[in-house]
Amino acid sequence: MNQSTPDVEHLWQLVGFQPNEAQRAAALHVDGPFYLPAGPGSGKTRMLLWRTLNLIVFHGAPPETIFLSTFTEKAAR
Repeated sequence: MNQSTPDVEHLWQLVGFQPNEAQRAAALHVDGPFYLPAGPGSGKTRMLLWRTLNLIVFHGAPPETIFLSTFTEKAAR
């Protein structure tokens, strides 16, 4: 994108969010399904939300075509 077109990384700057490399890669992945295994407190839910925002707002994905699933070990029991 050019300098005048906002993108998800511009939004990160506006809100003061600095993802690590794994988080950045997860949020910016736009080519098909994405499996994100990670430990507790690693930011999985935040990345799901940023990736969804990126897909809908900046890549034109219809919301009804996106499936999000997450669970905790507690919920799995």
